[in-house]
Amino acid sequence: LWRDLTSEKSERHADYMGDPSRLAAYLRYFMPWNVVKLVPLLAGLDMHLAEGDSVLDIGSGPLTLPVALWIARPELRAVPLRFTCLDRVRRTLEAGQAILEGLAMRTGQPLAWTVTLSKDTFATRKTDDAAGTYALVTAANVFNESFWHARGSLSERAEQLAVTLRGLAAADGRILVVEPGDPRTPSFVASHPDPDQRKPPGA
Repeated sequence: LWRDLTSEKSERHADYMGDPSRLAAYLRYFMPWNVVKLVPLLAGLDMHLAEGDSVLDIGSGPLTLPVALWIARPELRAVPLRFTCLDRVRRTLEAGQAILEGLAMRTGQPLAWTVTLSKDTFATRKTDDAAGTYALVTAANVFNESFWHARGSLSERAEQLAVTLRGLAAADGRILVVEPGDPRTPSFVASHPDPDQRKPPGA
């Protein structure tokens, strides 16, 4: 798994997390460290999440970001939120759901969040009945794996992505994108979202 994750990303198999041994290794090592890194960030953000709000987590994997949010924000644990967790590998999503439910069970309270697992790819997903209604759209460690085969410059890809993400978020919604600090990704994240220099909601 270490070799897979540190290899040239343009040569990486897209569904590498579907292999049971790789998934087990990820859950035991990489996921905990990613959670540790996300918790302080999520603890300090003003997300304006309220009862009935919907959250879309793109490239959710084993629900790393929802798990980190549950740990970081105890005040949200009893708030009925609706999560749509999107990933291309169903097995990975199910593993994350089991972890999230286990965390809730350890507190002695039922999970108040409604979690919908969606086996799909963000790149090919054309329609979303809830588009424009998400109070929060998140993606952690996702897009650095998606632009290696994309045509056009990084700034063009970033602009297209910003438009797509804006279309998913509600008018007063927030967008959170977290990416690693490899040489190419910061240029992608720092690219201006569109020509007239408007920012996505909640940026």
